[in-house]
This record gives sequence, C-alpha cells and structure tokens, in this order.
Amino acid sequence: MGVNASHQSEEAYMKRRRRGAQLLLKELRWSAQVFAKLDATQREACML
Repeated sequence: MGVNASHQSEEAYMKRRRRGAQLLLKELRWSAQVFAKLDATQREACML
C-alpha cells in the first residue's frame, strides 16, 4: 500500500508541475507579446 500511495502522489505531483509549467509558458508568451507591442523607450524603461 505504501509504495502505491507514494506512486500516486508522485503522479499527481508531476501533473501539477506540468500544469504549472503550461501556465507559466502562457504567462511568458503573453508578457512577450505585450513587451513586443511596447515601443523602444518604454522597453528601456522596463529594463531599468
């Protein structure tokens, strides 16, 4: 039972991590799009 329980939690953990990674990618893509829309001066202000 102990082995199976740890395997299940490991699987759930991996699913959570994968979902987290997908959300992170979406967020990064979104900010990249916003960043691309900014003009050069605003971009420099963001860098500082």
